Amino acid sequence: MNRLSLLFSCFSQCQKAWGLTAALALFCASGFAQAQATADAADKESPGAHYGAEAGPWYIVGNISMIAGSDAEFESTGDVGFRPDLAFGGAVGYRLNPIIRIEGELAYKQSELERLALNNGNLTTNVGGDLVMMSGMLNVIGDLPILDDYGRWRPWIGAGIGYATVEMKGGEFSVNGVTTRMNGEDQAFAYQAMAGIDYAFSDRVMFGLGYRYWGMSETEYNVEGSTAEANLGFYGGHELMGRMRYHF
Repeated sequence: MNRLSLLFSCFSQCQKAWGLTAALALFCASGFAQAQATADAADKESPGAHYGAEAGPWYIVGNISMIAGSDAEFESTGDVGFRPDLAFGGAVGYRLNPIIRIEGELAYKQSELERLALNNGNLTTNVGGDLVMMSGMLNVIGDLPILDDYGRWRPWIGAGIGYATVEMKGGEFSVNGVTTRMNGEDQAFAYQAMAGIDYAFSDRVMFGLGYRYWGMSETEYNVEGSTAEANLGFYGGHELMGRMRYHF
């Protein structure tokens, strides 16, 4: 009987514990719903008012991108294609007003050579190597108020110019059994255009998705065993970005 009483007692305590847990969960859910309703009501009364209302003008951005497609062109040889790869970047920015922001950005990209289409229409074999790019950009960003009625969503567009250092690492391709190897480093003017949309989780923290197109001017690389240089007349590509922004 003592054991049976003990089992009933334990069962009763468990019921109380589960009841308290359920009550706490309902209380938290109710509080969250009320807070969300308050925020939504504030958004309706003053669309977008919470967006950066308390945060300072300075902010930082971190992003990781998938290079969905990049291409280059050797002036005397043909077009180069690259495998999809990742890129990383970060920026420090300042909000001049509710619409315009400026940023100083550093980015790192590395693209692996996948194919080389010669000017005569043939494809080479045994293409290999990487192009590694480090860039510094000055960006101007415009926050578009077209979704102010939805408060937390903020679409944006932007453009930037800057300077890039590009290194050819282990570049090679074979034509009719003859292998050409390239290496070296060069600097060039760089540019980009981008657009995206951010969601404000709070006054200070935003997450978003974006698209970027980037390119750069001509660079030159050494050709192994030759005094000639390989001129890369164009190098650019498309990126899909995931990003986080934090306002101080």
